[in-house]
Amino acid sequence: PSAGSSRSTTLRGARVTSVGSSSQSAGAASVAGAAVCSAALLVSQGRKVGASKSSITALKAFEQELGVQAPVGYWDPAGLAKDGDAETFKRRRSVELKHGRIAMLATMGYITPEIAGKFPGYLSPSAGLKFADVPNGLAAISKVPPGGWTQILLYMGW
Repeated sequence: PSAGSSRSTTLRGARVTSVGSSSQSAGAASVAGAAVCSAALLVSQGRKVGASKSSITALKAFEQELGVQAPVGYWDPAGLAKDGDAETFKRRRSVELKHGRIAMLATMGYITPEIAGKFPGYLSPSAGLKFADVPNGLAAISKVPPGGWTQILLYMGW
């Protein structure tokens, strides 16, 4: 149909007449959508430029640290080090290493009994519980007697 023609259709018994072409309205909608997207992009770029100026100096404080690599540079997506405090940075780095080591030990503690086997003998002779009867992972929580957990917690606190 041409630009000024009308089209009639029947929807649920009611006759509907549309004037104009649908391609013109679709074209206008796409132009309007592109304009809105462009405006949003420009506004967001303006905010990024203003925000990045204040954080560039703080990020450059850690550009020479161990682990900073060329394509990304110093990567701090959560913005934890944006204030540039070197003491806080060192503390967070040492805590990260500690937690990583604990996670590695926990992984080895989960895998080792599966590969190397479990200790021979009884975990709790009074309850008749053998080491081989205790499952790996979280299922072990309900199998180990409370006295055993007490001993484990006391050892951890020592």
